[in-house]
Amino acid sequence: MFGLVIPSWDFSIRLNYAIDNIGRNETRIIDNEIVLNQGSERWCKGYAKNELEVISSSYCEFEGLFENDLIQALSSFPSTKVERGQVVVLFVKESGIDSIIISCRFLPPIINQMATNSMTTNSWVKVRLYKLVELVS
Repeated sequence: MFGLVIPSWDFSIRLNYAIDNIGRNETRIIDNEIVLNQGSERWCKGYAKNELEVISSSYCEFEGLFENDLIQALSSFPSTKVERGQVVVLFVKESGIDSIIISCRFLPPIINQMATNSMTTNSWVKVRLYKLVELVS
């Protein structure tokens, strides 16, 4: 897979879940890997050509539920509150017969409209990543 990687903002989670349950006939083969990369294309955010097709997509349903689960889990702690739109699923790839790896990105809030303080944004992401690791461990 290729794409822009932001080491301090990107993370991956492995789940025991079959990729066919998520994407059914929407999977693609890229570099000999079975993937769903609609997240990186912002498919489910209204940027696709046919919104009706996107809304009824099994992948978009999974993406929305996954994002909501992360938001709810992290927002149950005052120090790690996450808003809608601050968790982005980039892609899902098959990791085995019944397992997947979900690559995601945290998008910190804009601290200042003119420029962001990299220490502040990296700290914002780091606190949430540590809490997420704690929750899934």
